[in-house]
Amino acid sequence: AEAACLSASIPPISNEPIKNVASEARSKWIGSSYQKNREAVVHQYPWIFKLDRTKRGGIMMNHNTELRFLNVIQNSGMTPPDYLTPGRFIRFPGVGKPVGNKSGWCILFEDHTGGKYGDWSSDMNEFWWNTDAIPSPSLSRSSMIKHHEHTANRHKKVAKKACQIYASASVSSNHSYLKAKQITSNTSRLYKGALVLPVIDIDGQVTTLQFISEDAKKIFLKGGKKKGCFIHIGGSFNSTIIIICEGFATGCTLMADQPDRLVLAALDCHNLLHVAIAVRSKYPAAEIIIAADDDRLKPNNPGLTSANAAALAVDASIAMPSWPDDAPKSLSDFNDLAVWLKNGGKWS
Repeated sequence: AEAACLSASIPPISNEPIKNVASEARSKWIGSSYQKNREAVVHQYPWIFKLDRTKRGGIMMNHNTELRFLNVIQNSGMTPPDYLTPGRFIRFPGVGKPVGNKSGWCILFEDHTGGKYGDWSSDMNEFWWNTDAIPSPSLSRSSMIKHHEHTANRHKKVAKKACQIYASASVSSNHSYLKAKQITSNTSRLYKGALVLPVIDIDGQVTTLQFISEDAKKIFLKGGKKKGCFIHIGGSFNSTIIIICEGFATGCTLMADQPDRLVLAALDCHNLLHVAIAVRSKYPAAEIIIAADDDRLKPNNPGLTSANAAALAVDASIAMPSWPDDAPKSLSDFNDLAVWLKNGGKWS
């Protein structure tokens, strides 16, 4: 069971009909045409699509860091752009490729400590470290290597434990969280009274588990890898359109409405960017839609702010709920909207 869990993705969604509460909420997705004709889409579906594609200017940074990173990329045989925005995924011609090719890629870390670059056409995948940003390069490198080895070993142990727990959990849809959110799921199981959800990386390997209690409290298996990992809600990884949202319940609502799409739940707003970058790295040609939470009652609206940052980093689009006038301000995501409408809420 352990080997199967570690080597395979989560089982595919079943063929059993799923009640389409999202459609009842009038939350309609229109697929590839959204990317091609955004203005028409916003006009056609004003109740759900609100697009924020404001271009941000370059972030102030150490210019030498940028030049050194660009020089490393050029020395690898690629032609990067003349400038970079830290934290943003950039694409450009790969090794020996003509102008217009997009197989080359890079991302400069926001803290300027280094970057990552590569070429999909030649399987190049490299890290670059900015030694000027590290006080004692030799010591720091040694410490970093030990730290990464320790972290990798811990992640491996937790992943093994996660597979064991998940394999021993019972298959059941009888949980108060599923009932409250009015969702169904083929990946969730029950373990000691809690809903247990497998968290996987972009290669389909289980890294940790998320537990949701009867009173909706959420915790993760301690020590597991979470950054850049997600819950595979449903859909094929061969899909040309990939929807990334924050939470499990939101993902289930979107999956019920769009069973032909790949839907991934990034676990929280802070992980949206990391999941988006992982997805873009693995699937460079895919259309990515970030389904944002609208945290209207929180300062700076972290859900929408994080979604916008993720979308800008990987050239994705954003979809967010559009609220009826009398919808409670406490509603913040697509599942909230679907449940509210299902329970008697009305479009004003």
